[in-house]
This record gives sequence, structure tokens and C-alpha cells, in this order.
Amino acid sequence: MTTATAPLAASSAAPVWARRAAHVIPLCALPAQTVWGFAFAPLFAIPALMTAVTWSYAKRHRRGQA
Repeated sequence: MTTATAPLAASSAAPVWARRAAHVIPLCALPAQTVWGFAFAPLFAIPALMTAVTWSYAKRHRRGQA
């Protein structure tokens, strides 16, 4: 029986893999609002970008017709 498969006593320390992974968990445990914010924030820029492109296109083509 290895230390990985041995039953843990109630007062034993955490296994090595758990101690190594403990510092990674806070980095991965982002609140759901943060994840949604990063995922959907660029979508809010689309109307402004489309307006700028349309305005620029219209401005360039007005000059040629006037």
C-alpha cells in the first residue's frame, strides 16, 4: 500500500497533491459575474464600432457626390 492509497488518519496532514494545488484554487475560482463580464463585455462595443464604421463610410462617400 502506498501513501496515495493508504487510509488517512483523522489527524494526518493533507496529501502532497492537495497542499500543492491549494494555492491554485483561488486563481481558478472566479465569481460567475467576472466570467460573464469578460465574455460579454466586447459585445457592448459592437454598436459603437458599427456606428463609427458607418459614419466613416458615409462621410467618405458624401464628399464624392457633393
